[in-house]
Amino acid sequence: MKKRTLILALVSSFGVLSAQAQDLCTGVPECVMDLREAIDSFSDGLQAFIGHAAAEAAKRMDEAHDAAIDATGLGLYYGAYRSPLDSWSEIEAHDCTTYLVTVLKAAFDAADLGDEIRDLISDAAANGGGALKGIDLMQLMQERFAWDGAYWNPDVAHPSDADDEHPYSAYLASKGSYYGIDVDPEHAVLNYRPSWNSDTEQDTTGIEALEQLPFAILAARGGKHMAVLVNGQVYEVHWLASASSRDVITSTPLSEFDWLSGAIVYPSGTWPSADELAAAQEAEASEEITADDANTADPDDGTSLDPELDSEADGETAP
Repeated sequence: MKKRTLILALVSSFGVLSAQAQDLCTGVPECVMDLREAIDSFSDGLQAFIGHAAAEAAKRMDEAHDAAIDATGLGLYYGAYRSPLDSWSEIEAHDCTTYLVTVLKAAFDAADLGDEIRDLISDAAANGGGALKGIDLMQLMQERFAWDGAYWNPDVAHPSDADDEHPYSAYLASKGSYYGIDVDPEHAVLNYRPSWNSDTEQDTTGIEALEQLPFAILAARGGKHMAVLVNGQVYEVHWLASASSRDVITSTPLSEFDWLSGAIVYPSGTWPSADELAAAQEAEASEEITADDANTADPDDGTSLDPELDSEADGETAP
């Protein structure tokens, strides 16, 4: 209880990066302390900063791995269940859990809370009998950092694999819990991808909200698979991928993600408000209008893209 009180006090009172934290960046791909986008988000508080920093770390690891492949033929990482070649001696092995742990360490280091997150990770591993389990990690993120939770399921009543776990976990989530994780039923992301033979009515409102959520830790099927979620995109490690493969880390929209139920935890206060969702929808509509206008704009030669208008302007009748 004392540790929880200390952490929450740090979360509530932290305002700016310390000089020591800013000096910790060594240029590794997951270091986020030099990213203006993340630092600027301090104006929204520490929780928002950690979310943005973690999102940048997740994306940066993926981008840097691909860039290394372009430059040398080998990336920075390989799947931990892949037998390494001698030429991979300087390359890091990752699985789905070590990836998200690396992301969290980078974000919390950037917020000058590196010791606190490492203590939490160590305690989560101890809770799992020495092996770090994603669900244990998520539970402690809620206990010590007051992170919020939400449940997701693409088709509650008719899962495509016909496994009863999915509707049952949805029932439990409607009561506020998923494998010991607190989830908010009002933020449940449900029925966004009905199965091919399902009569479930599609509902994309939850997916639209996730597209505005900067960062979350994601668990599928009680932690059998772990990933991170960045603005609705699932970033995950494939543990059999070669160091020469771009698929060591991939990103997939949750709306297309193969797993069929699970939960997320995310920094408190970062779930988009109704006003933020409305603004995002308005911006998207405006972009679509702009794109449509660009597609129908007159070419430089003064003629339109409509042959009927051009022929009428020349005094002819279009066929």
